[in-house]
Amino acid sequence: MKKIIPLLFIIIAQLCPVKGQDVPKIVGLATPESVYKAMDLEYIPVEGFSLDDNFVSWEPYTSHGPSTIIHTEHNNFFCLIDIFYSVKRYDVFLKEERNIYYFNHIRDNLIDIAGKYNENKREDFTQKDLKRNVKFLSRREARKKFNADMAITYKLPVIENINYIIEQKGKEYTHCDVLMIHKNDLGPIFLYCFYTDEGYKHRKQYYNKLEKAIGFKQ
Repeated sequence: MKKIIPLLFIIIAQLCPVKGQDVPKIVGLATPESVYKAMDLEYIPVEGFSLDDNFVSWEPYTSHGPSTIIHTEHNNFFCLIDIFYSVKRYDVFLKEERNIYYFNHIRDNLIDIAGKYNENKREDFTQKDLKRNVKFLSRREARKKFNADMAITYKLPVIENINYIIEQKGKEYTHCDVLMIHKNDLGPIFLYCFYTDEGYKHRKQYYNKLEKAIGFKQ
């Protein structure tokens, strides 16, 4: 009986949101529009960018689930937008642990994709390890650019899993910059920016456009 009571508490906590807060509702099949709405995320059309209407699943980068893609005309840059919308749940359990999601995902990126640590490090990964490998934007900058409470950038290598994207676009992608944005209980949203060598020369221009295109609603 003693074991059953804590289990029931966890189940109830996961099913019942805290009073006054909403759980995102996605009716029918998830679409970019329905997921963006549930996450209070906004895409604003920017010249030279086009948002794909379909989801793609591209592990190990997008391990949260299907993602949308921002394309460019010359295919020297594209951006995978990985949205972990289920984090917008205000139950007791996740309210205490919500920040662990972005932490674990960046950790897994650094281990599984970048190969900076071996598998044994997964359980011992600390905030110091995180800060050693990423750049935190100031809270003021995160709010100004993305209406977010937190923004983190870091780099990853381009791995062989993107061969089918390369074949589709007829380009060789050689650089990957990652941006993570988080707003209170919304997020994390990961934006994986891939560049060809030519595109990387203009990365600041693409990044400035991305700032205008993606952000949480005011």
